[in-house]
Amino acid sequence: MLKKTHTIRKQKDIKDVFKLGKTFYSRELLLKIKDNKLNKYRMTVVVSSKVSQKAVVRNKIKRQIKAIFIKEIKSKKNINKDFIFITLPQIKNLTKEEVGVRVLQLMRSI
Repeated sequence: MLKKTHTIRKQKDIKDVFKLGKTFYSRELLLKIKDNKLNKYRMTVVVSSKVSQKAVVRNKIKRQIKAIFIKEIKSKKNINKDFIFITLPQIKNLTKEEVGVRVLQLMRSI
């Protein structure tokens, strides 16, 4: 589980990452990254209602992405960045393993 200190909560911070962050693409996901001046990483996952009208499905996708992100980020040290994962509607057709592969591809392209 992600600690509250490692999540981007303020709308202003999210908008800054959208405006000033670097973007990495895959067919099902976008990853926006921006350096921060904190001594920690922060992340959030954006799953719009275009992906699914059901909150259960959207929350499941968020949990999968967060779990994979946490596993990958633990192997790296001293990352002072903000991460925002934006899902596209095609992600609902993927299995958990395929979502994991897409997230890892984006994380390795940093």
